[in-house]
Amino acid sequence: MRFKKIYVIFGKGLDCNSYLIKDKILGLIDPGFGKINELKKLGVRPGQIKIIINTHSHYDHCSGNNLFRNAKIIKKKKGIISFGETRLEIIKTPGHTADSVSLYDEKQKILICGDLCFKKGIGRTDLGGNRKDLKKSLKKISELDFKHLLPGHGVLGSKKSVLNGIALLKKISEPV
Repeated sequence: MRFKKIYVIFGKGLDCNSYLIKDKILGLIDPGFGKINELKKLGVRPGQIKIIINTHSHYDHCSGNNLFRNAKIIKKKKGIISFGETRLEIIKTPGHTADSVSLYDEKQKILICGDLCFKKGIGRTDLGGNRKDLKKSLKKISELDFKHLLPGHGVLGSKKSVLNGIALLKKISEPV
């Protein structure tokens, strides 16, 4: 699947979804275990990737970073990264992990959220995360104007996925 200059590479098994930015500057969001064959099918060699952004530091999202020797790994926790026409705002969204970020393309109304939220659920907090932070981050991104949710695993979602995640957390937090 692809949007304008953003290509979705679905993960298989434990590997995460990756997102190729194919613009003036080539970038890869969450390389996962590498996705070399999938990139080749899209006409991209590893040496052409210039920017890598990891939504968080779990191995299933960043273990392939070292395969892209010409790439700069962006560690900014806030800011706008320009690839050409494609501009992604880095937004701190802790919860799944303390270092989690989401990437927002305002023009295309896309939010790449790592493991913060999925089409039908929310990210785990037992691997270095925090449920209170997760709730705050979901609230923060729910205020953004986006239509397409590109999660770290599974099928694509929408803003409704985030709203459902907030409702789920509320239900979990309520006393029985």
